[in-house]
Amino acid sequence: ELNSGNYRKAILFFEQALKVKEKLIEKENLFLTIQLKQIFSEVKITFKSLKSGRLITEKCSLNKDLIPEGYSFNQSGESDSILCYLTKKKRWEDIKNSTIIKYEVSK
Repeated sequence: ELNSGNYRKAILFFEQALKVKEKLIEKENLFLTIQLKQIFSEVKITFKSLKSGRLITEKCSLNKDLIPEGYSFNQSGESDSILCYLTKKKRWEDIKNSTIIKYEVSK
C-alpha cells in the first residue's frame, strides 16, 4: 500500500541512487580525462600505493614521444586501472582508479 511515508522513502532512495550514479559517472569521466591528457602530454598523478599505503606522486605519460619506441598499448575504458609510463623512473605502472587522489597536467 502506498502512503505518504512510503512515498517519501521511495523518493529518498531514488535521490540517493541518482547521487551514487552521478558520482560514478563523474569518476569514470575523470579517468577518461586522465587517459586522454596522458596521450598528449605529461600528467602528474598522486595515488595511494596498495602495497605501502603511502601517497606517491609521479609524472606519467602515454605520449608516443615520451614512451619507449616500439611500445603500443590498448587500454579499455572499462578497466579498473590506468596504464601509465612513469617518465622519470622509465617504467610502466598500472594505477588502480580508486587509488588516484588527484592529477594535473605537467607544465
